[in-house]
Amino acid sequence: MGLHCGRGRATGLVGGSVGELVAAGGSWIAAQLVTEAAAFAAAQGFAQREEPLARARGTVTEPDSELVPSLLQDLRSGNRTEAEHVLGDLVARRPDPTPGLLDAALVRLRVHEALRSAR
Repeated sequence: MGLHCGRGRATGLVGGSVGELVAAGGSWIAAQLVTEAAAFAAAQGFAQREEPLARARGTVTEPDSELVPSLLQDLRSGNRTEAEHVLGDLVARRPDPTPGLLDAALVRLRVHEALRSAR
């Protein structure tokens, strides 16, 4: 869960590949999204081990990465995203109602969906 949420949501939030996000100074965004997703999983009884989380953080903060997750590909192509199915559900079920970067990513994706529907 950490890697999936970190890379797709971070790149969806900022609109760039992992490498572009890192080059712009946003590696903290990706790392924080991994942390938020891991906290959610732990609260649901699925605590993540530190080793896989460290790998996930490394993947989403790789400076020269050209990784473009499918969510970002959908955004760039003007296609529908899985925003509500994955991220909306995650945000709705989390135990802590305090907004975080997961919420910011969801808002960004909802704006995309609304603009897409208005065309």
